[in-house]
Amino acid sequence: MLERYVRALTASSSFSHSQAYGIVYVVDSSSPDRFSEAADALRGVMSHDRVEGKPLLVLANKQDLNDACNEAQLTTAMALGEMIPEEKLQVVSEFNYSYATTAV
Repeated sequence: MLERYVRALTASSSFSHSQAYGIVYVVDSSSPDRFSEAADALRGVMSHDRVEGKPLLVLANKQDLNDACNEAQLTTAMALGEMIPEEKLQVVSEFNYSYATTAV
């Protein structure tokens, strides 16, 4: 299902990657068995020529569950550091209003 959604998103003519300032990617942090699939899908999106070089925010969702992985575990498991330069990557496990109110 996730793979079909990503293919549809990247092929969609209604979504303009060139107009994006960055990418927000939400990962179910309580499902480490699906991190590989999530990383493959993200690699597909980030390899698109119009997305290359854009900043990436990875949101570790479902942090309220006991088995949820933290930012470091998610970063390592998905090999995010190999996918995107550190200065363009932010991984968060909770919403902080300062992210939403910071001027761009």
